[in-house]
Amino acid sequence: MSRIAVVDTSVVAKWFFDEPHARQAHRLLGDEWELHAPDFLDLELDHVVAKRYRRGELTHEEGARVRAAFAGFPIHRHRSHPLRDEAFELACLHRRGIYDALFVAVALVLGAPLITADRRLHDALADQPVVGDALLWIEDLPASG
Repeated sequence: MSRIAVVDTSVVAKWFFDEPHARQAHRLLGDEWELHAPDFLDLELDHVVAKRYRRGELTHEEGARVRAAFAGFPIHRHRSHPLRDEAFELACLHRRGIYDALFVAVALVLGAPLITADRRLHDALADQPVVGDALLWIEDLPASG
């Protein structure tokens, strides 16, 4: 039986780029996890790829390969619009961006952890009631099995 989790862009980027915590992020790939995210995840990854291109960290062709590869990843994408109100309230209450709040909203709706490698997001919400319980820092992933 698969474990359900929401992943944010900070985790997804580690599947393609050599970054800290990439090894932990790769543990999420495979049959053990059923992964979820808001439907704009692909656009956020495009933002990361385009930024790396602008910095000269990868070629246009390499970026296109990342985008094509990600299109085939089995992540259940949840429509953002129905979560707008909840995300807006979370963003205002916790003084976070609306996109971060949408990832949290998906996690709360599913009753699943939001796995993140975004230290600022994690640290800002980790001690908050309800919302903090929905967060899981990438290094704290439970052991396989």
